[in-house]
Amino acid sequence: MEKNYVGARLVLRSNLASHSGRRPSWAAVREQVLHCEFYRKVCAPTSLERLKGVTVKYVSHIGDNGTLPPSPFLCVLVRYADCKPSPQQAARHIEQEENVYWRALVATWLRWTQIKAEQIYRLLDPLLGDYRPITIREGDGSLRISHLDIYIDQLLRYRSTFRALEGPFPVPVIPFPYLISRYELEARGALLRRHYAVAETASGTHKEA
Repeated sequence: MEKNYVGARLVLRSNLASHSGRRPSWAAVREQVLHCEFYRKVCAPTSLERLKGVTVKYVSHIGDNGTLPPSPFLCVLVRYADCKPSPQQAARHIEQEENVYWRALVATWLRWTQIKAEQIYRLLDPLLGDYRPITIREGDGSLRISHLDIYIDQLLRYRSTFRALEGPFPVPVIPFPYLISRYELEARGALLRRHYAVAETASGTHKEA
């Protein structure tokens, strides 16, 4: 059994290396996750409603670029997706504020799915007001402190898998579908204009930022 597992890891490492520095295919990444010991022993036996507890216990950072072993964040995300939550369940999960990584994980799943673009903005826009710190793992393995609102903003500005942001995205291995911009939806009347935080002027009055 152990030999088979080691052999699978070698095959997966070879598959990932064959991309010559390019982003590994989602099929390769998913198989990597499914063969991961953490996924097999912790995530796979866990039901949808108990995944939050797994996140609280094991997820301490966001980030995965297809290297071995896969991060707990990615493993729990794959299990969450395989549980096939309804949009109503995901909306309920994302409202739970007790754990910042659970919120980030559900938000990532929502952005990853093919629900309507206006639904994504309606569900994720409120999280732009959640300024709690999160830890991000960079591609080189180093850790940095960021904040949930910045991560949510990245999710919404990451137009698709093939259009990068100014900086690297924490989980570039996820095959995000194209997302129409919020401004286009506002122009069509599908979304109301977003109200941004106000900035205080030197005179003491407030204006929209």
